[in-house]
Amino acid sequence: MSPYEILGVKPSATTEEIRSAYRKLALKHHPDRNPGNKKAEERFKTISESYEILVNSEKRRFYDAYGSAASGASTARGPDGFGGDLEKIFEMMGAVFGSTIFGDVKQPKTKSAKHAKPCSQCKGEGMIGSDLGFFLFKIVCPKCFGSGRGA
Repeated sequence: MSPYEILGVKPSATTEEIRSAYRKLALKHHPDRNPGNKKAEERFKTISESYEILVNSEKRRFYDAYGSAASGASTARGPDGFGGDLEKIFEMMGAVFGSTIFGDVKQPKTKSAKHAKPCSQCKGEGMIGSDLGFFLFKIVCPKCFGSGRGA
């Protein structure tokens, strides 16, 4: 299920419509209102993850472009039916030839970037990599989307 389906909004929904849908669902499924109900607790987590993707314009843009694998969403499999594995392969191959499907990673443009904490996954590099013999594969960090900054 997509984050849009989980929150019950259209892909064209405004941020305010997304917030409103989230509030209603979060109140209904909140663990404090449903003590001991594991299904409600899991539903609340899924609703919260979907909201986190859609309310953040950068994460929403990545989700819309690349599906759940790129956004870090844990909602089912990616559009390729493989949970985003094909996208990861293409990213790694693009890295070998000097680019990724996300384009070149640039330094953050915000003034407050030097005061932000570095991303915990890529340690502020914006890219993560694997050393496979004489190949070094690098892809855009899926946690910070290449910004190098933590949340």
